[in-house]
Amino acid sequence: ARDAGADAYRSGIVPADPRRLSEVLESQTLRSDLVLISGTFADEGDAVREALGALGDVRFRPVTMFPWPVQAFGRIGREQVPVIIVPGEPVAALVAFEVFVRPAIRLMLGKRQLFRRTVQAIAAQPVFSPLGYRQYLHG
Repeated sequence: ARDAGADAYRSGIVPADPRRLSEVLESQTLRSDLVLISGTFADEGDAVREALGALGDVRFRPVTMFPWPVQAFGRIGREQVPVIIVPGEPVAALVAFEVFVRPAIRLMLGKRQLFRRTVQAIAAQPVFSPLGYRQYLHG
């Protein structure tokens, strides 16, 4: 987040208790323009989903990308602070950050260059993606 230009504050690992999560998230909305959460989320009964549901409107949606197709976005707290939820798996979190979070931070800062500079390369072997998916590979 700092590399994207943000002043970043870290809460660290928070216990999977909806009440404690709500307290931490509410405190973060008081000092943040954007809240980023990374973790693995169950479909139903997940503490993070429960805490977020009590604080605002957050929607978990599948996106047609690999790795990890489930992401979430919404607004929480009195100030309706944007919140982005990315996967907890490290590679998927990095990809989601580069695709969704970095551009959001740069846009909020009024920057024109939202994404990192890209370069073209030729793969040593054919690469195929599942039909309809955007796939991100190590390079």
